[in-house]
Amino acid sequence: MNKFFKKKLPLIFFIFVPIIFLWHPNWLGFLGVQPYWPLYWLLPWSMINGSINGLIFGLFLGLILDSLTLDKHLIQTIQALDDAHTSLNLISERLCTWHAHTTGESRVVIDDLLSKKSLQPPLSNLKQTYLQVQDLIEILSNHIDEEAPKIFPAMVELLDSQLTVRLVSCAGSLAKLARLPSSTIQLLGAEKALFRHISDGSLPPKHGILYQHPSVKSSQRKNKGRVTRSLASKVAIAAKIDYYREKDE
Repeated sequence: MNKFFKKKLPLIFFIFVPIIFLWHPNWLGFLGVQPYWPLYWLLPWSMINGSINGLIFGLFLGLILDSLTLDKHLIQTIQALDDAHTSLNLISERLCTWHAHTTGESRVVIDDLLSKKSLQPPLSNLKQTYLQVQDLIEILSNHIDEEAPKIFPAMVELLDSQLTVRLVSCAGSLAKLARLPSSTIQLLGAEKALFRHISDGSLPPKHGILYQHPSVKSSQRKNKGRVTRSLASKVAIAAKIDYYREKDE
């Protein structure tokens, strides 16, 4: 019996823990606390094969299952949107510079250049690429606007769709964001400035990505830190609402 138990227990955990996690995560909770689920995979290997094997299996498989959550899909979407914006700016700069050098005319803005119908290849091809990237940005933005309210309704109500997903992306996932204190949420996206403050004693940052919120942008300079701190407190509550609402469904 012990021999059978040692052979089959890891296999049983391997099959059923992911199914339970995806189907009803609350079943893995204990007294209302959501543990990090790979622990359930780590235990049988630790008991039978030793702690090192258990650690390797648990962490490796945990990373795989963590990538299957819906918020990861939107994180990839917002990162693709940022890449598309970067590409659009680079193509715009190259197109304007190339046209000025080729024609000898003064440099024009991208909107004027797009209205020209007399562009010759490869400038015309680059123009088409620019327009295609514009279409891609619109598609990605619309997708985020449609899907984000379904997954983060409370946060989208407080912020907006894209800012919400960017904040979740900075945290790594909705689960991680829901566990962060408001002081950390306030500085998400300002890690480099915070590191400079720690290393050379420069002024500490007062806000990170939350600076993009209209209430922070429109506030007076001396009040930006206070407004961001208040907003971060509300975001911390909204993130917990969205995270535990998803768990209860």
